[in-house]
Amino acid sequence: MTQDFFDDDELNKLRDVTKIYYLVKELLLYSEHLDNQELFIPPVNEIKDSFDHLMRVFSVKFGFNEETQEYINVNLSKTYSHTYRALYDLLDYTAILQRKIIYDKVKDISSETLNAIYPRFHQEIIPDIENLSREIPKIKENKDIWNPNTDDIENYMALINKLKLHINGIDSIMPSLLRYENEKKAKEEEKEKKDAETRKHDHRFNIFTGLVIAFFTVILTLLGEHLLTPK
Repeated sequence: MTQDFFDDDELNKLRDVTKIYYLVKELLLYSEHLDNQELFIPPVNEIKDSFDHLMRVFSVKFGFNEETQEYINVNLSKTYSHTYRALYDLLDYTAILQRKIIYDKVKDISSETLNAIYPRFHQEIIPDIENLSREIPKIKENKDIWNPNTDDIENYMALINKLKLHINGIDSIMPSLLRYENEKKAKEEEKEKKDAETRKHDHRFNIFTGLVIAFFTVILTLLGEHLLTPK
C-alpha cells in the first residue's frame, strides 16, 4: 500500500527525514531540560517549515493539489533540508548549554576539592569539553544541506552524549563535593580563627613587652641621672 503511494526514492527521502526528526525531537526535549526557562525558537521554526513542505507533498498524493513529480521531489528535499537545519541548530545550542552548565555546577567548588573527590573532572571532562570545541568547527565545515553527511551527525551526537554523561556524573557526585568543600572551608575558618587569636595574643604580648622595656628604660634613666648628680 505504502509502496503504491510512494516510490522508492520518495520512501528513502521520507525515511531520512524521519531519522533526522527523531534526533531533533530527542535534542529538543533534552535542551528544554537543560534550560527550562526558554524555548530555543530557531529549530522549532525549521520544523514548522519542514512540516509545511511535507504537507505540500501529501496534498498532491491525496489529490488535493495537482502538481508534477518535480514539485513533490523539491518539497521532499526541502522537508529534509529544514529538518537537517533544525538538527544542527539544536546540536550547536545543546553543546553551548552543556559547557555552560558544567562550569556553572562547579563554579563554587575549589580545584582542591575536585582533585580530591572527583579527579576525572580535570582528567576527562575538561579534555572532552576542549575536544568538543575543536571538533565542532571541523564537523560544521563539512555540513552540506544538499549532501548531508550522516557520519558527522553521529559524531556530533556522540560528543553531546558524552557531555550528557559527564553532567549526570557531576550531579551524582555533587553531595560529596559540597560536603568536602564545606568541611574544608570550616577547617580553613577554624585555622583563620586560631591564627587571629595567635596574632591577637602576640600583639598583646608585644604591647606588654614594650611597656616593660619602656618602664625599665625610664627607671634606668632616672637611676643613672641620680648616680651622676653631684652630692
